[in-house]
Amino acid sequence: MRIIASLHPRSIPLLIPSISKCSRASSSLTAVHRADAPAISLSTLLKHHLISGKRDIAFKLFLKMADTDAIKELDPHHFEALLAKDDETDKVKFILQAMTKAGKMPTVKLLNMLMRDYSEAANVDAAKEIHREIEYLKNRDKSVPPLAGFDHFLACLARANRIDEAIILLRHRKYKHLVSMHSYNAVLLPLARAGLKSDFFRFKSEGEAQGYVPTLSTYSYQQILHWTLKEYDDTIAVLQTTKHAGLNPSQGMQQVAVLAHVELNQFDEAKAIISQWDQKWSGAQENMLYVYSKANEPEKAFETLMQYVGRNPFRVISAYVAKALATLLASGGRNIPLFAEYVTNRPSFLKGEARAYENIRYGYACLGDQEGVNTCLAQVDGSSLKKRDITALIDNCNNVDCQSLVESTRQDGKVKVSILNVIMSRFKGDDKVRAWVNNEVAKWNKNDLVKYKFNWEGDT
Repeated sequence: MRIIASLHPRSIPLLIPSISKCSRASSSLTAVHRADAPAISLSTLLKHHLISGKRDIAFKLFLKMADTDAIKELDPHHFEALLAKDDETDKVKFILQAMTKAGKMPTVKLLNMLMRDYSEAANVDAAKEIHREIEYLKNRDKSVPPLAGFDHFLACLARANRIDEAIILLRHRKYKHLVSMHSYNAVLLPLARAGLKSDFFRFKSEGEAQGYVPTLSTYSYQQILHWTLKEYDDTIAVLQTTKHAGLNPSQGMQQVAVLAHVELNQFDEAKAIISQWDQKWSGAQENMLYVYSKANEPEKAFETLMQYVGRNPFRVISAYVAKALATLLASGGRNIPLFAEYVTNRPSFLKGEARAYENIRYGYACLGDQEGVNTCLAQVDGSSLKKRDITALIDNCNNVDCQSLVESTRQDGKVKVSILNVIMSRFKGDDKVRAWVNNEVAKWNKNDLVKYKFNWEGDT
């Protein structure tokens, strides 16, 4: 392997500064195991920890095994299990090197799966290493598919907002006919989300000109583009375009079309789409509840809500339903006590009243209605705002007073670190808020701030 060959064993401690510490920690760990069960090998212990989901402990044992023959006892899937989406590049290199040393050459299937995982996590550096490994395998084994890993790598660059790099790479390989419509889709999605209409259709046309047929994902991304740009008629029209292409619109595409119909006050059309779904599916009830609430049909909305909750008394109402319900309540269709009365009269709910208020409170937060939030908060003794409430209020309400907002969340006089992170990320340029956050941070010791992952830069 090109990567592996470039790494001298003595350079490993430099590549992974924590390795020596991990090795010392694993020494005492394995010593205990030897004393209790001397017949158990390191590889057996490592496999046991992997099965138990204790990847960190398993990696410590792996470091101890790396320079011994014991590593040859591991199967390729054990090496795979040691890797996680958020791994640093050096750890990925180290494990792949150890795998090669053990005579377990990584397969393209393994590398492709790792590429997919790193793509989903937008871990570009690790994805680049895997991409190089796959390219190396292609040069050695002509049976490896020429597109192996490439589409996932493009998607990784796109997810990490490195769209320019993805486009350059796509065009470089286009002339060698080493791309597919999936490759173009990887670039189309971020363009759609950014609302870059001309760029989107230029690349879509470019793919079609190469002879690649648009997939269901292509049309789904086109719908996302129109929705982002608030082109609701075009958003709905994509459903017909998809059908004319011989494809069945996905459930997600139909849901977006329902939302577009609602935005255009075309409630009957929205209901017609929902009526074609399996009515036992909770999503059908959620969407119908949303339509009824927007159409100002409180009786039908409340009836739908009772059906939704009645199927499972302990169901946590989704943010979608909570927002729809809050919209309905705000319009005067139903008031909070009515819903609470229903909840408390059902013995199986137990603490259902508090849960009901929590969900309705979050609905008001999504609407940016701080007064509605405070009303719900006052209904249940000892209740406090949650991170999701505060995040929704900050994002949907102007002139939010953060200091008063978080008072109910204090524990032992301190504001939760997760909430401070939210406030820091939303008010980076506000010196007054930043000074207040710094004052709150001073109440925590540094170890706790690290433990609870306080973000000093304010980027969550």
